[in-house]
Amino acid sequence: MSKSNKKQGGQKREATLQKKVRASRLKWSVPFLAVFMPIVLLSVYSFQVASYSVRSLVEEENISASGNLAQLIVQDIKQNVRLAYAIASIPGTIGAVQKHDEVALRTRLKAIMVSNPQVHRAFVVDADGVLWSEFPTAESAYDSSFADWSWFRAVQGDTKPYISGLYVRPQFPDDPVVAIAVPIRSSGEFLGALVFEYRVGHLSKWLSNVRLGIRGHMFLLDQHGSLIAHPTISVGHTLVKDYMGIEEIEKAHEGQLHTSEYTEPITDEEMIATFLPVSVGVNMWVVVSQQPTVEAF
Repeated sequence: MSKSNKKQGGQKREATLQKKVRASRLKWSVPFLAVFMPIVLLSVYSFQVASYSVRSLVEEENISASGNLAQLIVQDIKQNVRLAYAIASIPGTIGAVQKHDEVALRTRLKAIMVSNPQVHRAFVVDADGVLWSEFPTAESAYDSSFADWSWFRAVQGDTKPYISGLYVRPQFPDDPVVAIAVPIRSSGEFLGALVFEYRVGHLSKWLSNVRLGIRGHMFLLDQHGSLIAHPTISVGHTLVKDYMGIEEIEKAHEGQLHTSEYTEPITDEEMIATFLPVSVGVNMWVVVSQQPTVEAF
């Protein structure tokens, strides 16, 4: 037999031996796999249960914090709404409006400012939406028309108060406000509206004292998605509109309380967040309580 034939024969025997070894290993590995498979499946199941439990805990913490903040905001605004209604409905105010007595009305507005520091400015517009009395006096404010503003159109045809979204005034860019407007009526006739410009700066101070987890926090959005209050982002000068159009926030504006994972638009960080809708007058604001997903889990 030639050397080449002997070499080929040796290679065939070696290949056959390797096949037998592999088959033997597979034969013995099957029982081991059968033994360890339940452990692997149990580990996967335990991980899923643990993840669900952590998510539930995070969600509960977020909902609790959001609910507490929402109660504070609603109570604070309701107090100002009740005060505005009381001022707008007393005979002295109605009489001053009917007589167009600017001095008498401004005296009443000044008393409001002294007793309630959260109202930055109070003013009255007539039935056509033209401002004719205010305190404190803003430059070039008299005779300004608010006829096209949403709060005026709302109270003109209704007896309910209207709370606007956040807006920045050119005279006071560092002090953004929302308008609390109530109608002034006599025997059903619409005489005008009383407006409180409610400052929101103190809401950010409230939020700066709250921490969720390691780096979690809360913030507040108005009915349009503009940022009203945030513990670290400055609100004022220009509206922060980065949260407008986000699907999770739009669901909350529709009244859905839910917890979702989303990408924070300002920091571009993955967050697990609870979106709590808050009824403010006829509009829906949103409290967002969020924690970085990598830390929460």
